[in-house]
Amino acid sequence: PHPHVLPILAGSFDRTPYFIAMPRVSSTLEEMQGIKEREAWVLLHQMVEAMGHLHKHDIPHGNLHPGNVFIDKGSDGCAVVKVADFGQGMAGRVHHIDLGERTYFAAPEQLESPEAWEEGAAERWDVYRFGVIAFWLINGRLPRGDNHINWRREALASGGGRPVGIDPKAVAAAVREAPDYTWDRRPKSRAITLSREIVDRWTDELAPEYAE
Repeated sequence: PHPHVLPILAGSFDRTPYFIAMPRVSSTLEEMQGIKEREAWVLLHQMVEAMGHLHKHDIPHGNLHPGNVFIDKGSDGCAVVKVADFGQGMAGRVHHIDLGERTYFAAPEQLESPEAWEEGAAERWDVYRFGVIAFWLINGRLPRGDNHINWRREALASGGGRPVGIDPKAVAAAVREAPDYTWDRRPKSRAITLSREIVDRWTDELAPEYAE
């Protein structure tokens, strides 16, 4: 148990209907864009605490994105992060689902070879995903992959509403080919500067030590 991980209250996998029961939390991090950067880092630090706890116990998330980070209210009325909806299928040989635009938060290595999850790989992918989420929450956009994102938006607009699938390998290529990104606003404190530097390091390279 961890205060920033949504708990499982009950569950059954022995017979149908299979189910997991969890506390009801209606909002997610997707709805938090536009908050002040200082407030964003409070939520992001809670995410770090949750992911560090999970990784300590050898539990990768596998599909971390804003829609899987729920927001509850604490006793003081402040927003509290609750990580949920683990997707270990994204870190193995059973990934056969179209994740839509949530693909944009995945590490290129995960999109290129989801089956190549040697020891520690899934945890490193979580670290990368956190970095992308942090940049997205503060800047209102993704750090890399704009070319592919813009192409898909144009295809959706010109297609009269017809669905346009997302090619994971094309997204990975767009991320790898993208130039270095920049933050939209200057940091207002030393603490924010240091936090941004960590995010930059985590999204630049997936070196094994970043999962420590």
